[in-house]
Amino acid sequence: MVDVFNDIRYAIQYEQVTLDLGGTYRQFASDTLSLIKIPKNSKVLDLGCGTGISTCTIFDMAEKVKVTGVDKAQHFLDIALLKFGLLDNPNSILQIIKQDHPYPQVLRDKCDVKDLESHLKKIAQKYKKFGNKVSFYHKDASEILDIKERPFDYVLANQVIHWFRKKDTKSGEPNLDYERTIIQQVRNSLKEGSLFGFNTSGADYKFDKNDMNQIHILNHPFYIAFMESLHYQLSSKWFPKREYTFDHNEIKRIMEENGFNIEASKQKKMYRQPNQIIEVCIVGGQMQIFQKSNVESTTEERERILEEALKYALRKSSPGVKPVIETGIHYIARKI
Repeated sequence: MVDVFNDIRYAIQYEQVTLDLGGTYRQFASDTLSLIKIPKNSKVLDLGCGTGISTCTIFDMAEKVKVTGVDKAQHFLDIALLKFGLLDNPNSILQIIKQDHPYPQVLRDKCDVKDLESHLKKIAQKYKKFGNKVSFYHKDASEILDIKERPFDYVLANQVIHWFRKKDTKSGEPNLDYERTIIQQVRNSLKEGSLFGFNTSGADYKFDKNDMNQIHILNHPFYIAFMESLHYQLSSKWFPKREYTFDHNEIKRIMEENGFNIEASKQKKMYRQPNQIIEVCIVGGQMQIFQKSNVESTTEERERILEEALKYALRKSSPGVKPVIETGIHYIARKI
């Protein structure tokens, strides 16, 4: 099976979509960080740091901090290293960006593709001054007790927590043992009384008020048509019914059972331009189907299936048929 998180082309595509969408993942990180002002000289663990979007955001919002980023996807980490001037051969990534268009042919006249190469060079110019204040580890989230920089004053998990119970779960049953292991390691990596900040999107979180659930992008007709085609091609049954990972009571339960007390939470809506749903499908579809559902395929087969699904969705629905909205929930929990 192709692990999309360890596919360099997918890592670049992920970064391209994030740029084109105007920084959705950065917004998630900043909204969580805004719930607590990180003091000067703090040590922060960025758990599941990916391409370093949240890592950069920490430096934007906190002064004189040291940050440790951890992620199990080496190609994502390579982009993070590039941003801080720490990648030995940045041209290895920049050359791929130059030579390979990020989106399938069917979409190239429908997406506003920004200059990723120039963007990454500007980011590296801005953040290289923090190169001696940041370190990155290629580790699974369950291995953070091995990190020499601990204990930490703060742990941030930006758009990560929903993945913990989805590891190795072909049957669809939640991997609660793995989730518990990670949250316990987060607790043991924090100083006494320190804070764990995390968030998840409305794709995985059921809000108390149903209107927040209904407006989410996954209920958009274009996205539904796209997913219908993916499942049809893969001969799998699918119904446009949301299966939520969490609600507030579930978050409260797992925090309390693992030695945390929730201190603050915040709900958020983010509006996107209509055509941005197309780009969301490219990245989100690969996560939802090929990664979360453990669908086995080659890279070439995956790209063919995605292109056919996008063609079908474009025939069946207009991206502009209704507003495109992302929703999120942000939590701060204190170690007790």
